[in-house]
Amino acid sequence: MRNVLLACAMGSAFILSGCSDSATDNIESTITHALLNGTWVSVCVAEAPDSFKGIVKLNDGIGSTEVTKYSDDITCSNNATAQPVETFTYVIGGDVTVDGAVAGITTATKVDFTDTTAGSSTIGEIDYDIFAVSGLITLYVGDSDGANDGSTDALRPTTLSPTISFTKQ
Repeated sequence: MRNVLLACAMGSAFILSGCSDSATDNIESTITHALLNGTWVSVCVAEAPDSFKGIVKLNDGIGSTEVTKYSDDITCSNNATAQPVETFTYVIGGDVTVDGAVAGITTATKVDFTDTTAGSSTIGEIDYDIFAVSGLITLYVGDSDGANDGSTDALRPTTLSPTISFTKQ
């Protein structure tokens, strides 16, 4: 479930900062922030026997995630329970090459999430991920299943998730 929440926080689990001396990098950071700012709603993510749907709100390096869990239902239709809201900050990094298996995308961007949820047992923890935006309205996140679970920079996902995406509202 941690991976689902992180993906939703994309979702889930970004401190946006233009940590560069070059004007070009600052412009790129501003464009990236403008592209990400807003509300993103995930597709239904099935993890039998349950499913999850998330809403991610991003605003210049600060974000929150609202996840709804659907118990014993993989269609996001019945037995809904709202999970506690999680908050985070995020930092956008450089571009990385991905395999193109998801929506033909071959370039993704690194992002580091820091948990800021009050009372969380993982407050201050950093999750390492990647993301890509297609057509200005579809957000894809890294595939954190398997060995590249995002627990360290070296274990940052290297492919986009084929099952988790978000639509900008």
